[in-house]
Amino acid sequence: MRTHEPTGPQYLVCYGLFVCVLGLSVAVFFAWQGVFDVGTQRILGNVHTARVVYPALCLAMGVALLAVVMAGEYALRKALERGRLRRRFLSFAVPLVVIAVVGVLAHEAFLLTLG
Repeated sequence: MRTHEPTGPQYLVCYGLFVCVLGLSVAVFFAWQGVFDVGTQRILGNVHTARVVYPALCLAMGVALLAVVMAGEYALRKALERGRLRRRFLSFAVPLVVIAVVGVLAHEAFLLTLG
């Protein structure tokens, strides 16, 4: 494993990619928030349980995405030192994009089945 001291512009690229990971995490949150909203209303109806389950799901997803973002910053910084920044960025970005797209499609599917 090669390690080298990154330069200032390389750090800018690294943290620019980190901002992309952060933005993708926000997109995942909003995509799945709609799924949770429509899904809890459809599955549980308008009962008190739905008012508890929906925020709990959003909170759990938010905590999980916070962990992804925190791990992403560390992993990107270490990958920069090892010269593997692109590979590491893609290992975070591709799954986040796929999860966001699946969330949007699931939300649309729920809305179509509602009528």
